[in-house]
Amino acid sequence: MPTGAILVRGASGERVDANRRAEALLGHPLSPDLGVAQLVGQVCWPNREPCPFDDLPAVRALRGAVITGQEMLLRRTDGKEIPVLISAGALRDDAHEVVGAIVVIDDLTPIKEGERIREEWTSIVAHDLRQPVAVITGYASQLVRQQDPASEVARRAAEHILACARQMNRMISDLLDSSRLEARRLTLQWQMVDLAELIATVVERSAEVTQGHSVHVTIATANLPRVRVDPSRIEQVMGNLLSNAARYSYEGTDIHVEVRRVDQEIEIVVANEGDGIAPDELGRLFTRFHRPSRPPGGATGGLGLGLYITRGLVEAHGGRIWAESTPGQRTAFYVRLPERASVQ
Repeated sequence: MPTGAILVRGASGERVDANRRAEALLGHPLSPDLGVAQLVGQVCWPNREPCPFDDLPAVRALRGAVITGQEMLLRRTDGKEIPVLISAGALRDDAHEVVGAIVVIDDLTPIKEGERIREEWTSIVAHDLRQPVAVITGYASQLVRQQDPASEVARRAAEHILACARQMNRMISDLLDSSRLEARRLTLQWQMVDLAELIATVVERSAEVTQGHSVHVTIATANLPRVRVDPSRIEQVMGNLLSNAARYSYEGTDIHVEVRRVDQEIEIVVANEGDGIAPDELGRLFTRFHRPSRPPGGATGGLGLGLYITRGLVEAHGGRIWAESTPGQRTAFYVRLPERASVQ
């Protein structure tokens, strides 16, 4: 991955020097006397919005910040946009005073091209798989409806076919979402929604996956604000967490969902009683293809992408997710969404 470097001199960034690779990425030589200001308009956020002067990695480093691997865009003078990874840090003298900064720029073009090819390949495979799965699902549904009640063996066989087809369809959706998250091409359809009403609806729709467990919803804050989210993606997050809670709960125990405001954030908690999660697994829960090492009842279905996708969807909303567990007692997943994205 080709790397360029920019050396900033002076506590206010009065002078800059760049190596040839950095100038090649920028598309022109830097004028040392024009300082950091000449980078304004060329350094952009990933959404293509120009980065303001005060937010430039070099300027932040001059204030003492350490920037490690921040993804940004360089907009060259010829209009070409180059995806880059920028790291920056301050240079200090013997008195520990900031006297400059160094900015390292890595060209992400080859990686982005690889991501594009992978996403395209995944989309083609998923598309080709979905058509036969849809046919299998359709015919299996007809068989389930039309079977003679007396033919128990045939009815159960048709139900198994239908369940497997639905599971395969979920796997295909997970592969697509995983690919989009990796390529940062997941789009959200933002709407202002009543979060309490949305969660109540999701719980009702998830009755099949939570079968055998009562789900209790508690809204801990009166007049909960309407929130700007993608309702279908929040439903996907809640569906994954409810399904996970039901799968790893003790038989007949309740699942508890709570919504509250905490530290200027909106928090959603999904908790269950069960064997719990071992401490050494908590840090790996949200990684791709990770599945519990000791699932109840033996093997578990799926690709191990559910919680990975859940984390990606929450982070796409500007939020965060984590889990806490006491083995043999209670496991809870916490979702925090920023209140700044909501209105009263």
